[in-house]
Amino acid sequence: MSSRLPRSVRLLSSGLATVLLASSLSLLLAPAASADTTTTIVGSTTNRWLTASSYRTQPGVPKHGDALSLSINVETADGDQVYYGGLTVKRRMAGTKKWTTIATSEDDAAYLYDSTKAVGNATYRVIYAGGTHPSTGEVYAPSKSTITAKVQRNLNASTFNTTRGIGLKGKVVAGYKRKLIAVERKQGKKWVLYTRTRTNAKARYRVNVAAPKKSGAKIKYRLRIPASTAYAETKSVVYTATRY
Repeated sequence: MSSRLPRSVRLLSSGLATVLLASSLSLLLAPAASADTTTTIVGSTTNRWLTASSYRTQPGVPKHGDALSLSINVETADGDQVYYGGLTVKRRMAGTKKWTTIATSEDDAAYLYDSTKAVGNATYRVIYAGGTHPSTGEVYAPSKSTITAKVQRNLNASTFNTTRGIGLKGKVVAGYKRKLIAVERKQGKKWVLYTRTRTNAKARYRVNVAAPKKSGAKIKYRLRIPASTAYAETKSVVYTATRY
């Protein structure tokens, strides 16, 4: 009895081998899927998308209540602006773990120009969801960016001048009830502690300071609150007491 396979079986086996080989070639020659376009979150004029006005009523970082500008664009690695895909801005207050949404772009746009109020030390994060160009079909990869911003308390300081003396008064914003404020006096090039005053239950304060004894003499004072987790060090502008 012959051990050779029937011709019909041999042809079937040969055909199967041909199919498998063709499939293998097809897999090898298939074009690689194009990668999504890398994106970066930037400011509209600089790389910093969260900024504060250069105008200050207290020296140092922005104070509680100042406006922080959000000027956010999305770019490709080539520097081309991306217009499609939504933006979300979140904030996490210092010392906390919770992220709160404070702004979102309209109509899933990949740009946002807005502002928010400074309310304490915080970390801000922009999340770009990614998007697709409606005409070219180009796919933009998601991205995110984080900025930490320091904020000082608002002293709301003003002067008073009465027959009983001169001094400084105001209300600290925010959350500074029954706490100490340092009153410092300038001696030479250094600031030294002159006295301390305590805010009341409404966070208000009032403190008298010494006036110069000689005509034409001047004494410089300022208020200061040390830094905490929630706020940066807070300083008032310099107030000058003058004897005329």
